Amino acid sequence: MLILAPILVEAATKRFSTFEPIKKRQAQLLSRRFQEYLLLLEMRFRELDLANYELANNPELVGATRSLQDIQFSFLERTEAFHEQVYASLASFTSFLSDYLGHEDRRGSHLGSSIGKFLKSAENLISEPYNRDALVTLDASRSFRDKYIIHPQLHARHDWMTHGDGYNTTLIYFTIDYTKIDPKDDGLPVLFALAPPKGTVFWDLEYRQFLQASYPWLGDVYIPPFYKEVYEAIRSVIADIVTHK
Repeated sequence: MLILAPILVEAATKRFSTFEPIKKRQAQLLSRRFQEYLLLLEMRFRELDLANYELANNPELVGATRSLQDIQFSFLERTEAFHEQVYASLASFTSFLSDYLGHEDRRGSHLGSSIGKFLKSAENLISEPYNRDALVTLDASRSFRDKYIIHPQLHARHDWMTHGDGYNTTLIYFTIDYTKIDPKDDGLPVLFALAPPKGTVFWDLEYRQFLQASYPWLGDVYIPPFYKEVYEAIRSVIADIVTHK
């Protein structure tokens, strides 16, 4: 995000220089606040990246000073904080764009509406075709935030576990089929998933099928969008819109 700062400052300074004094000050305030949101997002990303490293790289070694469950919970907290900050940064971005974009560019962009509607309409604002996929990634982050962080009461009861492959860690949210849990067990699910078959990617259907075959009591399985892809997506989309509008 620090790479974006000079781009934003240069573009905003040029655009706002033609504004009348009061409107110029208001626009500059929005610009500064937006940059602060991006700085917070950078901090959330680095915190999550550290938690990812701890879990993905032999967590049993770290367990000498911290329990595995503590490290897992830290990863959970930092994952949710990161996606929450992505949402807040997008919200701040729409406020910034309300002043940055001209009247014609603002049409149909849903700047005063929900983030979901803004992301669906943002194809009209981007110039690079590959950023269509970035918008899909950002919408997946928004959906995860809405469903599992902000409004869990609206959805089926679920639990979570983690899995690290030596490079990256993912959260796995799941529902439980209690009819398939052995009555002799205490009913508590394993919190650290089995290693998947070689070459399997966390976010592939094959991986979800592997988990359900490994743990018969698993119901629905949900894996959040990979935080590194979300981070690159928001950087790419913001840079695209600001530099080409």
